[in-house]
Amino acid sequence: MINRVILTGRITTDIELRQTNDGTNYTFFTIAVNRQGNNDQTDFISCVSWRNTAEFMNKYLSKGSLIGVEGRLEVYRTQKDGNYEIRTNVNVSQVHFLETKSQSDFRKQNTQETPVLNKAAEKIDNAINEDSKFDTSSEKTNNEEINFDDIQF
Repeated sequence: MINRVILTGRITTDIELRQTNDGTNYTFFTIAVNRQGNNDQTDFISCVSWRNTAEFMNKYLSKGSLIGVEGRLEVYRTQKDGNYEIRTNVNVSQVHFLETKSQSDFRKQNTQETPVLNKAAEKIDNAINEDSKFDTSSEKTNNEEINFDDIQF
């Protein structure tokens, strides 16, 4: 079975590096992805990156950065006030710069963000921050490369 996600979009808020109880670095972030063929609609995709990827993002990326992410889709259940909620995010394994430093600097100087994007990003951040029930201390990722020659079909 295949569970692989590849997305291109812009980061909606500045990256904030966090740590689990056992000291593992991670960051939650959201990217705005335009629907193909219809730039009037945008999806806001929740993502989480771990360890070196999270540190890299915190150091080099900021709100508005155009990036490509690769990872896997994760669905998990949380409980809030006795009700269960289904949450979905992308567990990021790789991040790619999709704009140069000069393009990023130019965009920051000359682009005013729309209130709609700011409002949507604020809603997403509030939802993520409210979801303190997600226990990241037990969340482990396996970023080992798979040698497909070793798999018997």
